[in-house]
Amino acid sequence: MDETPLALVVDDEPVVQRLVAQIFNRSGIEVHSVSDGSCAIEWIAQIRRPIERALIDATVPPDGALAIVEVLRAQDPKSAIVVTSGKPLEASHQRRLDAIGGVFLPKPFGPQALLDAVEAARRK
Repeated sequence: MDETPLALVVDDEPVVQRLVAQIFNRSGIEVHSVSDGSCAIEWIAQIRRPIERALIDATVPPDGALAIVEVLRAQDPKSAIVVTSGKPLEASHQRRLDAIGGVFLPKPFGPQALLDAVEAARRK
């Protein structure tokens, strides 16, 4: 079994995928990036390793971040989940994210803000 920490990045913006992958890779974290929720859910179902970190865009097609978060939580309850968006998160979505121990990170964000958000999610 591979011991390298694993992260999932779900965002339909390739520049965000690349930025997050670079930040995580510098920390020795393997990254799997996808651009939509269906691919993310399929990959989560197939992976047989802990997904230690996840960065998910709130509005990623087809159903948004919360559908992915629910599947991820069922597979790996300890995953540090960060949801991002260029818009404020709706109050109902924020409550659901809080309930599962996730953290919201507004876009645009820099490397340190991302790392801080992941650490906050890991402590929840």
